[in-house]
Amino acid sequence: MPRRIRGADHRSTQQVLARQLGTTREVVARLIQEFVGAGLLRTGRGRLYIADLFGLRRVVTER
Repeated sequence: MPRRIRGADHRSTQQVLARQLGTTREVVARLIQEFVGAGLLRTGRGRLYIADLFGLRRVVTER
């Protein structure tokens, strides 16, 4: 299990995240699944958990 980092989990809906990011829920859902598949995020009980903070930062800055 990944070590817990303060603020590393987020409770929200895909729609709310999409609105905050200025995109659509479909884009958010696709990216979440992509990041879960890459081992960067985990999901559970309506939460997103950052499983690999440095990997997620690397992917996000490359886009």
